[in-house]
Amino acid sequence: MTDPSQTIADAAIEQPLLAALIRRDPGPLAGLVQGNAALWEKVCARARDHRCLPYLYRVFDQAGVAAPVPFGSGLRQRWVLRALSIQRECRHLHDILSEAGIAHVFLKGVPLAVSAYPEPWLRPLRDIDLLVAPEDLPRAQALLVDRGGAIERYAHKDETPGDPDAKHLAPVWSPGRVIAVELHGHAADAGSGLGLAALARLDAALWESAVDIPVGESTLPVPGPEALFVHLVMHGVYDHELNNGPLFVTDLIHLLERMPPDPLGVVALAGELGIERGLALALALVPEQTPGRAEMCDAVRAALSEGDALALSEDAAAALLLQDSAARTDLRLAADMADRTWGQRLRLMVRKTFPSRETMINRWRMEGHTAPPPARGLWLWFITVRLRGMHRSGDTLPRTRDHLMRLRALRDGRGP
Repeated sequence: MTDPSQTIADAAIEQPLLAALIRRDPGPLAGLVQGNAALWEKVCARARDHRCLPYLYRVFDQAGVAAPVPFGSGLRQRWVLRALSIQRECRHLHDILSEAGIAHVFLKGVPLAVSAYPEPWLRPLRDIDLLVAPEDLPRAQALLVDRGGAIERYAHKDETPGDPDAKHLAPVWSPGRVIAVELHGHAADAGSGLGLAALARLDAALWESAVDIPVGESTLPVPGPEALFVHLVMHGVYDHELNNGPLFVTDLIHLLERMPPDPLGVVALAGELGIERGLALALALVPEQTPGRAEMCDAVRAALSEGDALALSEDAAAALLLQDSAARTDLRLAADMADRTWGQRLRLMVRKTFPSRETMINRWRMEGHTAPPPARGLWLWFITVRLRGMHRSGDTLPRTRDHLMRLRALRDGRGP
């Protein structure tokens, strides 16, 4: 008997799910999956993959729409407890670094979960990002390794920075071994396509704008709203090219709603970094009724003479924001290959086919292997995994690759 969930293509899930998450309208999604528990599980799996399941739970609850299959009474409690334990870890990190005289700023997820979202559990964190001065990285990393410990799957990596321009060090455990911590010497790296002067300006803006936000009986240093907004755009549109999922858009929405940045300040800083086009593309994903969006769009339009005309189609936005996270490396490789000349493709393929042993060990550990990587045959295993990933992406890879190439063209000024 045919599984009824297979009669609906995966792509058909994307726009209704995005409408629920971004426009907070679960009606189309509820109608699509009504009476189809298998399809609903597929939707939940996609939301879980992108850390949006708590937010989807809240959307259904706030709209008074019953989920086809209940989320489960214990889920919300687990999400809340997880958020509280991460806040406790943040306070411990702040105390450890402060006692050592190491200046630091909590980036991205921590300030958003604590101050931008209605409740912290709605914004799950994969890790804690901490910006410290590059010269303080070795001492800060040593402190955290001593208190929390190294994470096994990254243990083969050097704990000290080898490249002063590197974005961050290998993740280590938080003091209570609750969540990974990434110590950043810079907010972005040269791979984002920005010049070194722009990257230095972003770092300076994050440091200069830092404010304290309350967390329990303590406070944590975080970037000001304008620098935080611009950093999110840089991270989502340039570093990740939307593969960090719908949380990228809900982050912008809630920042605008609850920590409103000055629109002119955001556009001015984006101009200094040369990412006005990326800002316009990000704003086009935000619902029109969101407070502050119209004013920011007007300022971008004045700076670019294009404004809201820079936008992805709904299909492209949904495909990129909800792409399979396990296949995103393969997707970017496919787009990189299509973007290059034959000679460049050959060099890229050689580099990807014959990576460093460190890269292969990292993939071995990321795949969940607890045994040491083999002394022989690691390259053959690595190639097999890459080919399997390309095959798993199936028919969706060419479609999503074309959307990614369209994003790049718009962002980089190579298309209307």
